[in-house]
Amino acid sequence: MTIQNSSTLLIGNFDGVHLGHQSLINFAKKIASSSNTELSLVTFCPHPREIILKKSIDLIIPYSEKIEILKTSFIDNVVEIKFTDEISKMNPDDFIQTYLFRYFEYERKLAAVKKSSAVLELGLLKLLTKSFSLVIKTLLSTGPHTK
Repeated sequence: MTIQNSSTLLIGNFDGVHLGHQSLINFAKKIASSSNTELSLVTFCPHPREIILKKSIDLIIPYSEKIEILKTSFIDNVVEIKFTDEISKMNPDDFIQTYLFRYFEYERKLAAVKKSSAVLELGLLKLLTKSFSLVIKTLLSTGPHTK
């Protein structure tokens, strides 16, 4: 799937779609609406911590339920990236080029990332600021994985 239109982009695991996630999604909806862009969300399966820690982790909600909630949250595009050991070892620029640019061809308005998301675990925040016109690092998190 390639997103053909400009996007306001959310990147993260959104493992519980809890109040912190909902607040971030609602904020991004406002940005998308005011900038006349689609709202797109990139998430990962399995949870990146399972690959990085090489062990199963307890999920707040099952992955399929998470995707269903996200797709019914008025998000225009939900992009699921299969998180692998190879991805966990990629340098951030390669990840952006290989995955984000693969799905998002047109002008990228916003990338919003949660403090404890896989994006930060991969060290992508600095490079996202070069590739997107605005990057917001949010500290919103009410879930159990806050660092």
